[in-house]
Amino acid sequence: MRIYLVTDLEGVCGVMNFAGWCMPESRYYEMAKQLLTAEVNAAIEGFLAGGATEVAVLDGHGYGGIRGELLHPAAELMRVWPGQWPFLLDERAYDGVAWVGQHAKAGTPFAHLAHTGNFDCRDDAINTTSVGEFGRIALCAGELGIRVLFASGDRAFTEEAQALAPGVETVAVKRGTAHDFTMSADLVPGTTFCGRARLVVRNIGQFPQAAAVLDNAWQEFCNDLHLAGHCSAHPPPTRGDTGGHVAKQGEGPTVYEQEHD
Repeated sequence: MRIYLVTDLEGVCGVMNFAGWCMPESRYYEMAKQLLTAEVNAAIEGFLAGGATEVAVLDGHGYGGIRGELLHPAAELMRVWPGQWPFLLDERAYDGVAWVGQHAKAGTPFAHLAHTGNFDCRDDAINTTSVGEFGRIALCAGELGIRVLFASGDRAFTEEAQALAPGVETVAVKRGTAHDFTMSADLVPGTTFCGRARLVVRNIGQFPQAAAVLDNAWQEFCNDLHLAGHCSAHPPPTRGDTGGHVAKQGEGPTVYEQEHD
């Protein structure tokens, strides 16, 4: 069983804000990377215990978020950010895709460090359906027939994942405490998360029937949105890239909307 594991930094337990934790010049940047790597290693241990033979880890944080020297020795580390959709997801025959450290999409109420791509994007929609960074990759996975298995991050993100991919297993490690964009959160201890992730992911590796149900749900969702060719022909936009997309300029940040026939 081959697992494709997507990582980000803002959804990690213990990461409190962007300025202090998520940039190379941040005071706690190396600590944040260490916390993410610990969560990733817990998930990898769970996958291996559940029967995975390969785990490919995509470092999805813009500045980099994985401490390679601390990463589980059984994992493979990939770095193809930004661009190059769908980020090597179609390079091998993966059986499942998972997320660790993911944050909610831009504009999500009661989320922590919510954004989509960058903090200037107000929303990203595919055929009028609002999606975040999770949704972009999850839809590519659905088109490629790869099961969406596991997602961890702040509570608002786990609710977003469950709504877009019914049946996905989730672990919430923190929650936002204000309705609008917030920099504060109540935290779940990292040791608690690691233990829960290990158990949950181990069980995921052993549920073919639930995975089959999820496959059907994603097939129906993709059919409804008419997403044939989404991965290769219609890559999600980056800031300043409007090829094949509609960039709507108005008051405030840019809104990206992707149109598909």
